[in-house]
Amino acid sequence: MADSRSTVKKPAVMGRPKKQINKRNFEGAVKVGCTLEEVCSIFQVTDKPLNAWCKETYGLTFSEVFKSFASEQKKSLRHNMMQMSKDRPAVAIFMAKNMLGWADTPAPMSDGTEAVEFKKAIARASRAAWGADQQAETEDPDKQPGESHE
Repeated sequence: MADSRSTVKKPAVMGRPKKQINKRNFEGAVKVGCTLEEVCSIFQVTDKPLNAWCKETYGLTFSEVFKSFASEQKKSLRHNMMQMSKDRPAVAIFMAKNMLGWADTPAPMSDGTEAVEFKKAIARASRAAWGADQQAETEDPDKQPGESHE
């Protein structure tokens, strides 16, 4: 009698073998801000298998994984810039402009007085910088040196 057990055949493997993506290398690339195209180039895959690998590994698409690592990158960068700003005024100014919304140019005044106000501010700053010898100039910003009020 023949054996009543049937032999189960394994299904034939179709397609190319899966590319191996090293999780540590992947995370390192994403942490330094590599884009989808760059990560695909590093691992020599297209976006479809990379997204499938991300879904399998993290349960997220590449875009979602990238966003989560990008937030870590931003925190690290912000921390480093805060440290640098203690010794480098240019970094402190850059951060103030970006984080606090500061600007080099004042917002224009709606009534057109910004030019007059600017001239007055320059006059005050120059008097403060050069002392009393410049005190001869009046508060009138349109007055030229040596002009009289009459």
